[in-house]
Amino acid sequence: ITKAKTKTPFHSQQQQRQQILKMAAAREVRGSFLDKSEVTDRVISVVKNFQKVDPSK
Repeated sequence: ITKAKTKTPFHSQQQQRQQILKMAAAREVRGSFLDKSEVTDRVISVVKNFQKVDPSK
């Protein structure tokens, strides 16, 4: 016969803290992405600077 494990209040609080930290980190990461047009401009700029690329195209 095995005893059922019960969660202690400390364990539950610890899980809640971890979940809050994960959510905060997720929000922070979401806000750090570049705008699509900014990325496009950067990529075009890099490609145009390659020697074998005609910058007028």
